[in-house]
Amino acid sequence: MKRPTIYACFDEALRPDFERGAHRIGMNLQFFPRHKALFSALSRKLPDLLLFSGEMLRRVRPDDCSYLKSRLATGSTHLVLFGEVQGEWPFPFDYLGPQLDVIELHQLMITRLCKFPRRHLRMSVKLPGLFYQGERCFFGEIVSLGTGGAFIRAGMAQIGDGEVLSLHIPLLGVKKELEVEGKVVYQIHPTPENNYLQGIGVTFTPTDELRSELLQNYIRHALIHDEDYVTADGGLTSSPATASTSPRRSRRTRRVALN
Repeated sequence: MKRPTIYACFDEALRPDFERGAHRIGMNLQFFPRHKALFSALSRKLPDLLLFSGEMLRRVRPDDCSYLKSRLATGSTHLVLFGEVQGEWPFPFDYLGPQLDVIELHQLMITRLCKFPRRHLRMSVKLPGLFYQGERCFFGEIVSLGTGGAFIRAGMAQIGDGEVLSLHIPLLGVKKELEVEGKVVYQIHPTPENNYLQGIGVTFTPTDELRSELLQNYIRHALIHDEDYVTADGGLTSSPATASTSPRRSRRTRRVALN
């Protein structure tokens, strides 16, 4: 699937964190520190989405506003603004909010871009987990976690599709624990072809706003920061500083996908 292209123009200080998160989500981001360079690029190719800060848009001259209006009129690109947006503008746009947020932008793209499928964010992790089914308790490892569910690596042959589990997952890095119910939607049984991977896929049942916000905050934190809480032998480190000083530990690139 082709990655959506975004032309972005905002303060250089906001670039590193946003660029890191955008690329991990799968956005093809091209950054322009000045609007003149962006308009030059628009004359050659239209992106799927234009992202402007209110501050940068206020620097655009009336002639450039007319040109921007004509490019948006094709319907091939969408304009998204964030920050302080003053006055009225002669073209349609979506307002992201006062802050630049990669998670909020992802949600907006799901709504606006037909080629951007309606999917949940998920990312590869290595987190311990505790799971309950009635009176039974299981330990496992969360190897994929997203806003819609998780994949748990564990031997749970006695758990079938459709059964409901209570999950307790420590969200390392934000010092919180996620407690949520999940429904088993598929199982993977160990075979030589899948390198003897065994586990279950779980979709989270509808939860309250606070828990949803907690999960989004964890994914936002993990997308932006480079901390790694996993050692080379699979043990958990106590802090990012510890992980960077031990010769036995290696950094792992977080993979982000869409399920």
